[in-house]
Amino acid sequence: MSDYTREVDELRDQLNRCRDYIAELEAKCRDLTEKLHEAELAIEHNRHLADEEQLRGALRYRDGVIHGLKYATRCNGVSGGEVDQ
Repeated sequence: MSDYTREVDELRDQLNRCRDYIAELEAKCRDLTEKLHEAELAIEHNRHLADEEQLRGALRYRDGVIHGLKYATRCNGVSGGEVDQ
């Protein structure tokens, strides 16, 4: 085998190794992209849950204020023991 043939074979082997390495990197990139997408979905889901919890808290506060105002209206300056429920 001539030096030229050996050099060509070595270059082909090196090219094949590079192609294999590139394929591995592309597979890792696809895997990481998929994981990133899953993480983004989880963040969006958690943000939605946090928004819902904040709304529930605001509704509880509003309901409490309404209940307090109704009670105050019934009391009309009278002490609590004398107020009809």
